[in-house]
Amino acid sequence: MTTHRPNRVLVVDDDPIFLRLMGVYLTRLDCAFFPAATGREAIELVKRQDIDFCFMDILLGDTNGLEVARVIHEELKKPIPIVAVTAFYMKVDQDQCRAAGMLDVLRKPICFEDVTSTLAHYLKQ
Repeated sequence: MTTHRPNRVLVVDDDPIFLRLMGVYLTRLDCAFFPAATGREAIELVKRQDIDFCFMDILLGDTNGLEVARVIHEELKKPIPIVAVTAFYMKVDQDQCRAAGMLDVLRKPICFEDVTSTLAHYLKQ
């Protein structure tokens, strides 16, 4: 009998309400939810956990999501798919996110369908 391991999803955002909302969404999708309120917390989680996917806010209190994405991909050498989540969406943001190794940008507020379609697209199993 094969056991199914839930997708392990890291959400990095300094807004506790957004983290709670994403926790609800991901629980509904049978994902393991790993919240991080700071870039430092996110990096420590990535070092200790086998993360399958990451939603990353661009503007964090201690650093920015672009730098955290670079650390995850370049220094830690973790090929985690990362999608930026931001309230301040502009073309420049999308270009900067892609340069940092992020796959896409979602504009806040995001809904359950945004999370569902993003995970379905990037976590094809």
